[in-house]
Amino acid sequence: LETLGPEKVLLLEKRKEVLEDVLQLPVLGICSNQPELLKTFSNSEHPHPKIVCHRGAKTFAPENTLSAIDLAIGLGFNIVEIDVRQTKDGVPVVLHDSLANRTTNGRGAIKKMNCADVCKLDAGSWFDPFFAGEPVPRLEDVLAHVKGYLEIYIEIKEAEP
Repeated sequence: LETLGPEKVLLLEKRKEVLEDVLQLPVLGICSNQPELLKTFSNSEHPHPKIVCHRGAKTFAPENTLSAIDLAIGLGFNIVEIDVRQTKDGVPVVLHDSLANRTTNGRGAIKKMNCADVCKLDAGSWFDPFFAGEPVPRLEDVLAHVKGYLEIYIEIKEAEP
């Protein structure tokens, strides 16, 4: 257990009995790379802690894509964390890394590409052929897509004011 300040604690844990105990603590939210491990412990009588799907349901779909967000909704979660970067032409897009290399078929810095080029990248094939052709979404598209369905926790990775 590592304290990251008065309001944040980093916990790397998968044991069921420990997760059950953590969910009984007076915390407002938990951001998880594997939210499905926590969902089974949710208690409808007590709305806290809220469970945040880190980059969507990224265990089952490519991170930071509409598919990962849709799966989070389908699994019954109500908050998704996404990462936002700005393109060369100033458009906020949803992508974690500063380079396109790891999660798309592109190469190079997102901040040096135009939005049209970034949004044409395949953000799904690296994860599974089923998701081939999954585009990098713009922030605007994600917000319109989830309106009324869930809350979004936006982490701004890089942007100009």
